[in-house]
Amino acid sequence: ETGKAAFVLETGVIKEFVRVTEDMMIHEPCGDEYIMIRGECYPVVRLGEWYKMSEYAKNVEDGVMLILEMEEKKICLFVDRLIGEQEIVVKPIPSYIKKVKGLSGCTQLGDGSIALILDAAGLVG
Repeated sequence: ETGKAAFVLETGVIKEFVRVTEDMMIHEPCGDEYIMIRGECYPVVRLGEWYKMSEYAKNVEDGVMLILEMEEKKICLFVDRLIGEQEIVVKPIPSYIKKVKGLSGCTQLGDGSIALILDAAGLVG
């Protein structure tokens, strides 16, 4: 979950989730960010910034980093919080809605709310 929106990721691409501290972050002058975790450097994608959301955790110590691996590429995806694991029914995004990079569909959660399904390949590539 990031801001007021729920997102879903296929569990197979999530290698682990970690709490991090600001001193683990590397900030490049061009705006790119990386994080060092156990001696390995990962590019960081902040989900709230990726989708230009108005409300989301900006401090890395207030959220969770998900290490994603897709076709031997790895990134860290920064989210506000994890909701849990559940079975979902994937519904494609209707053709009249413009294709958005990093999204592959949507689903209805157990509480009736709608969650967007993240396409890990679109985030990693």
